[in-house]
Amino acid sequence: MSCLPLTSKRLRQLAFVMGGLCVEALLFGAASLFTFPCGAQELASGSGKVDARGSVYTDDDETTIITSYVGTELGLPGGARFGAHGLVDIISTASVDVVAAATSSFEEVRVEFGARAGMVVSEGVDLGLAFVRSAENDWTSYSPQLTSSFELFEKNTTLSFGYGFSYNQVGRSGDPNFEQRLDAHTTQLGVTQLLDKKTLLGAAYTLSFAKGWQSSPYRYVRIAAGPSVLERHPETRLRHAGTLNALRHLRKGLALDGSYRFYGDDWGVMSHTATAALRMDFSRHFDARLRVRGYYQSAAEFWQESYTQTMRYMSLDRELGTFWDVGGGAKIGWHNSMWEINVKADAIYYRFIDFSLLDSRLALVTDLGVGLKW
Repeated sequence: MSCLPLTSKRLRQLAFVMGGLCVEALLFGAASLFTFPCGAQELASGSGKVDARGSVYTDDDETTIITSYVGTELGLPGGARFGAHGLVDIISTASVDVVAAATSSFEEVRVEFGARAGMVVSEGVDLGLAFVRSAENDWTSYSPQLTSSFELFEKNTTLSFGYGFSYNQVGRSGDPNFEQRLDAHTTQLGVTQLLDKKTLLGAAYTLSFAKGWQSSPYRYVRIAAGPSVLERHPETRLRHAGTLNALRHLRKGLALDGSYRFYGDDWGVMSHTATAALRMDFSRHFDARLRVRGYYQSAAEFWQESYTQTMRYMSLDRELGTFWDVGGGAKIGWHNSMWEINVKADAIYYRFIDFSLLDSRLALVTDLGVGLKW
């Protein structure tokens, strides 16, 4: 199934309601940041696929996200391919963040469209280009992307490179005079190595630099000796992430994969993410996956739940505080030569260490995907 492309705005939305699962796991996941590394491959001329997906996120913090996605990819003559997608997010929340900002609740709709093209320019060399536009009532994003991969040593080694730029126009609902801008550059280098017939290792390094408006236009921080003021984050942010992955075939129809990611930035945030999954093929048509994941994050240097005086940088964003989460789930799939159907469900428990307005949260994510290929 196709990955859901992510723009800067979508990442900030998901971070608002889902925590580190999205901030680091998605922003610095190779499969989600760039379009073609999700499954870049040569398609025979005239062949193609269509994927449709619907997912629902809900938690006990009064937040629901409904996402609908449709994408297609078509093989063209000469080793070229073309793809396009559309995505709609519907967010409804009465989270404590919203209530703390003196708003009872809000609903938001985001619409995204994207196109991509790629080509196998020579044996083992693949290039791709993509463009994504995302828009809603207070945010518009334009994101061109470039990807490439190179197979070496009889295809036992693959090197990959990706670069993405995101131009974001930031507004504030109900305030036509509020106009801000955020630019983000992200580069990723990766390598995968086939060690033997049963073992595949991978490593990736991601560097991201953002400049511009990185605060919420709606969130206020509390000042002990005065009125609340709009939060202020630094205008620049430099992020680093390193990821290690391993996939091991255990026996026929059974494989184990795991990953570890370390993340750090110049705001003082550091995080650790560990994931393990057991993949099973029951027959020619049925497969399943069991997955567990853990995440821990330290707070930004300037983060406080309340401030005794006005400071240069201030934030009440709980996603910049210290927290951890743990979760897991299952996926069951059916497929034949043309069709593919996947059903997934994950539960996630969050523990916010320093955020008294919400000390914990329990979330459920369900997903149904259907694919057709020819």
